[in-house]
Formats: sequence, C-alpha cells, structure tokens
Amino acid sequence: RRQQAKLKELQAIAERLGCTLPQLAIAWCLRNEGVSSVLLGASNADQLMENIGAIQV
Repeated sequence: RRQQAKLKELQAIAERLGCTLPQLAIAWCLRNEGVSSVLLGASNADQLMENIGAIQV
C-alpha cells in the first residue's frame, strides 16, 4: 500500500510537470549528483523518444 501511495504521489508530480512517470524517473537520475551515468533501454522508437523527452523535464 505504501508503494501504491508513493506511485500516486509521483504520478501527480509527473502530471504537474507535464511528463510521464518514466520521464520523471530519468530526469531525477540525470539531475541527481549521486548518479554518475544513466543507462536507458528502449524496445522501440516510441520508447526512445519518450526517454529523450526526459531531458526537457
């Protein structure tokens, strides 16, 4: 239940920022000083474009 509550909170943040949950997660990694590199995986072009969209979050 705690995880579901956190997920709802994160979804609200993503909606406020105009992004998807994956984009929010990637953006967090990109801006976190404790993360030295971000490895992305995409199975298709749509996923790749969504991942790239995290740069604008």
